[in-house]
Amino acid sequence: METNATNAEQDARARLSRIEENRRIMHVYFDALFSKDMAPLLALIDDHVEWLVVPTGDVYRGKEELERGAMNHWSASPDRIKTLVNLFVDEDFACLEYRTGGTLTKRADFPSVSFQPTGTRYEFQCCFVFTLVNGKIAKVHEYFDMESIKRQLAGSAPAAAPSGK
Repeated sequence: METNATNAEQDARARLSRIEENRRIMHVYFDALFSKDMAPLLALIDDHVEWLVVPTGDVYRGKEELERGAMNHWSASPDRIKTLVNLFVDEDFACLEYRTGGTLTKRADFPSVSFQPTGTRYEFQCCFVFTLVNGKIAKVHEYFDMESIKRQLAGSAPAAAPSGK
């Protein structure tokens, strides 16, 4: 009987340890979000990450493709800010909700749509659902209201993605 209790306690400690590690990963991720140095963020991401941008249906596959997209988006609004709203973490998943805003000063490209720079300010709420495997971000579903962004950037109607994407 004591062995079963000991095993259960060890399992509970291992689960709690994974949860705390995933919480740490999420805080490092959020702290690194929109920074000029992507190295701390990229260190958290699996080389074969699959990142689905739900409102566009676009999927970034692999760390390099994700890095190119992130650098484009972040440089398009260099004054971008973020405010953490909610963070939920368990052993295998995390959900990070935040508010963000900035000024669109350069072209922002998704594989399927682009926004031209207008100097227009925008603000929206975003939610990422992460799947974590072996201490790395392996899969992400990114949710935000694209129609709200389009309304705010009315002078920056989305264009078709550049050819070759």
